[in-house]
Amino acid sequence: MLTGCAASADPSLDAASKPEDGPTVVVPESPATAFHTSATRPTFGVALDTQLDALRFEGRAQDHDWPRERPSDDEIVGALTAYDRAFHGWAPSARFATLRPLTRASCERGAWDPAYYDELGPAMRAFTDRRDGAARNRVDDDGDGAIDECDDLDGADTTWVGRARAAARALEPAPLDAVEHHGVRFEPRDVRALLAIMHGDPRALVIGDRCTLDRPARRGCAPINAGAFHLLLGNVVGDRERALAIERDDGESAVIDGYRVVLRLERGEAEVLRLLGGRESALRPSRWVELVVDVDVDAAVERHHFLLAVDARGHVIGGEWIADGARPAWAWLPVGAGASAPVRVDHVRALLRSARADLRERRTVELSRVVDRLVPDWPEPGVSSAIEVRDHVVAERATVHVELLHEALEDAQVVLHRGLDRVVLFDRNPRGGDEGWLWASFTIDEVAGDDAYGQWELFVVDRERGAIGHLLRWSLELEVHDPSAPSTTLDGAQPPRFLRTYTTVGAPLDVPDALSDGLESTIAVHDDVLVERAIVHARVTHPYRGDLRVVLEHEGLERVLHDRTGAGADDLAIELDARELAGMHARGAWTLRVEDHAPGDVGRLEGWALELAGR
Repeated sequence: MLTGCAASADPSLDAASKPEDGPTVVVPESPATAFHTSATRPTFGVALDTQLDALRFEGRAQDHDWPRERPSDDEIVGALTAYDRAFHGWAPSARFATLRPLTRASCERGAWDPAYYDELGPAMRAFTDRRDGAARNRVDDDGDGAIDECDDLDGADTTWVGRARAAARALEPAPLDAVEHHGVRFEPRDVRALLAIMHGDPRALVIGDRCTLDRPARRGCAPINAGAFHLLLGNVVGDRERALAIERDDGESAVIDGYRVVLRLERGEAEVLRLLGGRESALRPSRWVELVVDVDVDAAVERHHFLLAVDARGHVIGGEWIADGARPAWAWLPVGAGASAPVRVDHVRALLRSARADLRERRTVELSRVVDRLVPDWPEPGVSSAIEVRDHVVAERATVHVELLHEALEDAQVVLHRGLDRVVLFDRNPRGGDEGWLWASFTIDEVAGDDAYGQWELFVVDRERGAIGHLLRWSLELEVHDPSAPSTTLDGAQPPRFLRTYTTVGAPLDVPDALSDGLESTIAVHDDVLVERAIVHARVTHPYRGDLRVVLEHEGLERVLHDRTGAGADDLAIELDARELAGMHARGAWTLRVEDHAPGDVGRLEGWALELAGR
């Protein structure tokens, strides 16, 4: 199954939800699964450019060198067998070659050997348990009253391998050379198969009908809206050069890596009725546009034929499929590998690096995280994700790659912390506009000559009320000084730095009016480290911030953060580096006190957080 940020609703395109010259946010038609109301299963949830004339007539995803052919079951078995030999030291017994695995045919004949599975290596055993384990576990897995039946292998999932292969092809460069590890040779097809298995439970963003969440292939599900499909082609493949995955009615997955519009015609109501076979559309646009689009799907070119509904401002507000064209059941954007693969990501990536000359020659160390976490609305604290560099290497340059969805990027701030250093990568969409999809790279030259060892932590914070976001993934690419010896310890290397953010529980809290004792909120820190730097974030809403005094206290030392300044301005947002707290032990209570020193106005502590760096 797809994991992470999947959703289950066909989007309805509400062009009136944005200013006339801005992009339209694609939202689902069911409020129960809307991006802003579902914390666990947000939708595609990104602002797409819906202006028809702005969409490219053709587009192509970045070429990852993958062949069109899909790995066969035998190729996957061969790759996993080689993996078990190379990484687990597995060796077949003398009788192993005579043992017979379970297939539909051998199941019907009763001609298979349970001992075959007892003698498999760890990776191969995990793979076969998922592939056909339901047909040999003596349980009625599909609830049809029969146990381990052969016709459908008791409901065993047969679609996940195709989905995994689609995710790998969309996200990973293809291996080009054979590679050897511990005396075991891996051909390029073996590494491709392992990359697919690594993506066995891909994290993805999904657009489809509401009923696709549990049973994507159920016959009662309508296909993705034609208008949404064309917007994804133009925005994902055309504009961002990303491959887009689709799933068909039979559950098979495929990858779209290119498209071309070969026909575009304005159509009147009579022609629309004819093209729809006499069926009236529920849409009432200002005009209809007929499109014929050739789409590169795996090994073939498929022709898609549909109508786009366009409003008076030129925005696509929906679409209708025409019967003679191909259509996907649903579409999804791969984001990263899941966490339950039978092969280790670092093992497979090491093979991939050795199997491509361009990766072998690069003087880089690459580490990545699939985060898949909601960025809450202001004033809630943001989200953070850490990458640990475990080798002492001299960095010449660092590049941070971030993929973030947000309903209003003008609200978002992205900050990288490393030890005592803090670098703002992105601050409230400095490029202007409120497009909701940040997929960007940020180069940091200031790390030149530094030891990269330790924790690098990314923070994403929402700075304005009214919109939320979703941090999908990020990666750290280090250009290193000496790639031939990436694990060499540097002279005088320091102990790893500690960096952690603590947030309050129980906020927001009302601030008593005109009481000198004020309101106290305490964070308990259990980590026993020596503080080198403390940064305090606090948000207080108040109609007159000149009434307020804010103090941080720890171990008897008080640091005044705000002292009745700001005259008649309202609200208070604090982000303050309290350097005088350096040298203190972090363990214990950290108390924030908010005092209101004048009557007549009531305020509220919306929340606060404490960032501590130390050793």
